[in-house]
Amino acid sequence: MRKVILIVLMFCLAICSVSFKGAEAVSMNEPVKRGGPFTETVVIPEIELPQWTDEEIQTVILMSITENPIEEKDPKQNLEWIKENLYLYYTDEEIRLTTLIVQAEDLIAWSDTIWSAHVWVILGRVGAPGFGANSIIEVLSKPGQFSTWCTKCLLAEPNPEVEEIVRDVFARKILEDMGAPEWEVGRTVPATHLFFDNRNGDLYNEFYRYCWGDCYDPFQAPYNPYSN
Repeated sequence: MRKVILIVLMFCLAICSVSFKGAEAVSMNEPVKRGGPFTETVVIPEIELPQWTDEEIQTVILMSITENPIEEKDPKQNLEWIKENLYLYYTDEEIRLTTLIVQAEDLIAWSDTIWSAHVWVILGRVGAPGFGANSIIEVLSKPGQFSTWCTKCLLAEPNPEVEEIVRDVFARKILEDMGAPEWEVGRTVPATHLFFDNRNGDLYNEFYRYCWGDCYDPFQAPYNPYSN
């Protein structure tokens, strides 16, 4: 009787061992043989996960963030959407330093129009021939371009009113790059005018196509979006 019980136990252990090896083969992606006298080989294929590049991952993230893409409807809605998502295009440091430069350049006029004109000049110099700067930071920090790039300027606190205009012009520049019409962009100086100076002792700087001529008055801009 004991021999019979021992044989049964050994048979059960053998079955369990075969089952365990079969499961291990499946988990290790090895062929599994099953069946009776006619053995069938089953191969469990490997699952290949997609290999995404960093650029593709960033694109997916941006698409998930920008659930409300810009539509060709109300220009004001487009502009407001860009302002709310300005971080997708410009860094906080670019906005802060531009604000500090603009408020240092215009200490008397205190005008939205003049502030915006300074910002347009700064943005216009990025990548423009002859300036040797491919970013806002390079334009602001390049020697000989903005004399107010100094310790006193950098230690100042950004004025919220000036920063609001800086953000507004940054957003309008994005609209312009997207092909928006001139009346929607609302430039206060033409793209050709990349210089400014105060030579006549007026309350605000004058803006030039080149260093010594063709003066342009921002207040005369046909699509000036600011009241003052």
